[in-house]
Order: sequence, then C-alpha cells, then structure tokens
Amino acid sequence: MTARARWATGYARRVITELGIEAPPVKVEAIALHYGVEIREEFFPDDISGALHRGLERAVIAVNKGHHAHRRRFTIAHELGHFLLHRDAPPTTTRSIRSVCTFGRRSRTRSGTRRRSRQIGSQPSC
Repeated sequence: MTARARWATGYARRVITELGIEAPPVKVEAIALHYGVEIREEFFPDDISGALHRGLERAVIAVNKGHHAHRRRFTIAHELGHFLLHRDAPPTTTRSIRSVCTFGRRSRTRSGTRRRSRQIGSQPSC
C-alpha cells in the first residue's frame, strides 16, 4: 500500500470513528449531512454518475437519478471523499464520469478517491 493509500485509509477510519459508526452498512448520506453537504438526485447523461459543487457557503453532491441505488451510493461516497480531502480548495464543480470506472482508466486522484469511498462504506458498482 502506498503512503497516499495509507493516509486515505486512515482518514476514512477517523471519519468513521468520529461519527461512532461501528458496522456496515454505512449511511453515506448521513455522513454528507453531518458535514453540511446537501445530496440531490438529478438526471444526467448515463456516462456521468454525479458531481460535487463546492460553493462559498455550501456544498452539494448531485447523483444521477437514472443510476442504480448502489451506484448512487458509491458516487456519494466518492464525491464526499473529494469534499473532505480538499476542504481548502476554492469553490468549484467536479464530475464523476462513469466510463472512468467502467474501463479502468483512472488517475491517481480517482483511484485514491475510490479507495476512500470503499473505506467510508460504499462498494464500487461500476
């Protein structure tokens, strides 16, 4: 395991411990709400699983309403990983593109975020 992977795993464990989560299934929506992140279900093209919008006063994770519940859950955990690990980032919007996961073409950032998503309690369901 790389140093970055160990760090991401440790961070996910701290979140779980901080919130008193003892066993799966982890309620990723509750974690998002705990950190003040609103969850919305929206229709997107099929190749977009969701997006994180970080504004000046609030953050919103939008997930593709047309995707399976397991995929939406993974996307929430994935975008929540971006939100938590990049809290000091300027206001921005990012998208999760399903084909990145489906065909295994991932950057280190995507791979690390997927790892955090799994640690927070979501199963990848590409």
